[in-house]
Amino acid sequence: MTRTIKFTAIAILISISLVAINAQEQTLIAINEETTGKIEKKEESSKKRSLSNDELWTGFYIGGYVGTTNNAANVNTSTVSGGANNVAGADLITNTSSQIINSNSFTGGATFGYNFQKGKFLAGAELDFGEHNFNKSVVATATFANGRPFTITQSVKNNWLLSVRPRVGMASKKVFFYATGGLAITNVKYNGDYLLIYPSEPGFKDTTSGSFTKTKAGWTAGAGVEFKVSKHWSVKGEYLFNQFSRDSVTTNNYTTFFPSGSSLTPNQPYTYSTDFKSHSIRFGINYRF
Repeated sequence: MTRTIKFTAIAILISISLVAINAQEQTLIAINEETTGKIEKKEESSKKRSLSNDELWTGFYIGGYVGTTNNAANVNTSTVSGGANNVAGADLITNTSSQIINSNSFTGGATFGYNFQKGKFLAGAELDFGEHNFNKSVVATATFANGRPFTITQSVKNNWLLSVRPRVGMASKKVFFYATGGLAITNVKYNGDYLLIYPSEPGFKDTTSGSFTKTKAGWTAGAGVEFKVSKHWSVKGEYLFNQFSRDSVTTNNYTTFFPSGSSLTPNQPYTYSTDFKSHSIRFGINYRF
């Protein structure tokens, strides 16, 4: 009887051990499956994340643009009464010389920038530099009350433009709509000439002139849309308005020429001035790194 009880107890212990071993094996299998699942999910998530990054606009880019620009300058020549002109004469010169010069021309250049995208919101900064041609003159004439005609010729020239602008907007996988605005820098060259003729006195004429060349800082603003055509390449179209404030120069070189020589009238200053602005429509292509 005692031996039977011993065998029974041993059998029970063996059974319990086998159950424990089996349970441990099942636990290890479950842990291994769970770990493997986590690794697979992590790898899958990483693949998805890499694909998402390829679809984002974030990163540096370089590019170029071409387009057309409408340039305009409001030119003016003015003087004070006294010396060679009375009040009416000074007002006539100012009113006659106030003209708007405009023309259409080619624009084109290079672009460098950076984009950062968070969800659908995108913000970045862009620098561009390029050709921005404007070379135009205007001639205005009038006649004083004494019958003497005068001519005022004014010209404005500009040949490059640089801008530094943030770009902010909404982006999807393929399209980026943005507004932009910032600093614009350009060169402005102005020249003005005044000529008075004495019809009844051959060989007599009055002249004065003024000019300046300045590098101007102004502002620019606009909007555009950019389309992604591949992983690295995109094309865009945009409108930009550029504004530069008025600059002037005052001279005291009013001179009367006559057959036997000339005479300077230093108390007759003339002030020459112009502003400058442009409307540009540009199309570009960018390569993202």
